[in-house]
Amino acid sequence: TCDDVGLLLKDKIILTVSPHLVERMTKEKAIAELISNAIDAGTCLPTVKCENGFITIEDDGKGLKVSNLSLGNSGSYSSEIASGTFGEGLKLSTYFIIKMTNYDLVIDTVGMTIKAELKKHKESKSDLLVFTWEENERDIGTKIIFKGTSQEVGKAKEWFLVYNKDKYSEVSENIYLPGGNIFINGVLSGTLSDLY
Repeated sequence: TCDDVGLLLKDKIILTVSPHLVERMTKEKAIAELISNAIDAGTCLPTVKCENGFITIEDDGKGLKVSNLSLGNSGSYSSEIASGTFGEGLKLSTYFIIKMTNYDLVIDTVGMTIKAELKKHKESKSDLLVFTWEENERDIGTKIIFKGTSQEVGKAKEWFLVYNKDKYSEVSENIYLPGGNIFINGVLSGTLSDLY
């Protein structure tokens, strides 16, 4: 089918992305969006690593569905503190990261491994974000892998609190309310109850 959410094929979704949608985005903001999604999706804190030139963000949530990859089709989180949904942030962050690194992004989620890449439309020369997938054996969580540096991760962690300043207020250094959430270098690292 083809409509305003993209071209949906049997094992592929093709989206046209307008560059003006990411005019103010930076790679660090895109990474912060993916970290925020991982926090919202899981029941435990996600892991964020940078090794051998690749950043990995992994959560223990229920995973993505193919429908989450089309425009305007989001899946809600059950968490009361969720800052978003699997919405345009995932797609726009994916698009921006691939555009900046010139390297495909991989999403390993429950039941499928998704490859995200950029193509050019032959006639219009517009950017096309293409998601393809194949089945896998994963039964929990989502892991996103893309090219990046530890410096970008550090800046993204700082951006996380900028994005969530309306949700959390600092009560002492690195400790935020509600929930006694503890942030270290901008990343949710635990709660006060974890300390007792």
